Amino acid sequence: MKCKECGTNLGLGGKRGRTPRYCSNACRQRAYRRRKHEGRIPPRLTALARWTRADDKRPITPDGSAASSTNPATWTTHRAVSTGAGNGFGFMLGDGVVCIDLDHALTEEGPTSTAAAVLEATPGAWAEISTSGTGLHIFGAGFERAGRKFTAADGTGVEIYARARFIRMTGKTYRPGGLVVLDLDAVMDAARR
Repeated sequence: MKCKECGTNLGLGGKRGRTPRYCSNACRQRAYRRRKHEGRIPPRLTALARWTRADDKRPITPDGSAASSTNPATWTTHRAVSTGAGNGFGFMLGDGVVCIDLDHALTEEGPTSTAAAVLEATPGAWAEISTSGTGLHIFGAGFERAGRKFTAADGTGVEIYARARFIRMTGKTYRPGGLVVLDLDAVMDAARR
């Protein structure tokens, strides 16, 4: 058996005949904090009227018509997309909000080396698990610039977007945090190591 938080082998048995779930109190506490913050999108994101519903990875308005990453008239509030019926929701990047989209970043052993380096290069930034369950979205603040996309040596897909881009979201917190200012050049350097 493995620790549900860090993946360390647990060995046999636990206290009072219970099957152990965590290798230490530190891992138990990290798991508790993750559950506590799960679904908590930073208030600086939810306060912006840059939200749409989603049909798979396609942005739609709450009434089901097509939404556009360049037409603010098709966007709405987080409250409007997070209540009621619907397949999901997403965010239109811009207005100083940046997203680092890491594909194939999570394995059974934990984050890939590239994902770990990018997480380390973005301290304090909120990260969520993507709809695939194996990717990460790291949100932060930064200047609008052209998007970048490449595949790292370990197979992790790295995409950085800061404007005119729809990100399908889950709200499943991987790492609690906020919209801290990101040094995107440092992120690119960390991802290319």
